[in-house]
Amino acid sequence: MKLTFDERMLMTLYNNGTRRGTVRNLKNMRMCISHDETFLRNLTDSVLSKLDLMTEDDFENAVFKGLEELNAD
Repeated sequence: MKLTFDERMLMTLYNNGTRRGTVRNLKNMRMCISHDETFLRNLTDSVLSKLDLMTEDDFENAVFKGLEELNAD
């Protein structure tokens, strides 16, 4: 599953170490987004959809792979 840079950053910001916890954090944050913040709302929905399809192993690989790619830049 391909994650965009923005999706990976949002996932990293709300990551608490597990896929389930990250989903919970993102859902809590989403409730605070105002209606005019469409980019953040759409980004959050996209990340939540992708996290829903991931296993815990997929999640760990996505997070750590993303950090390695960021550090390589």
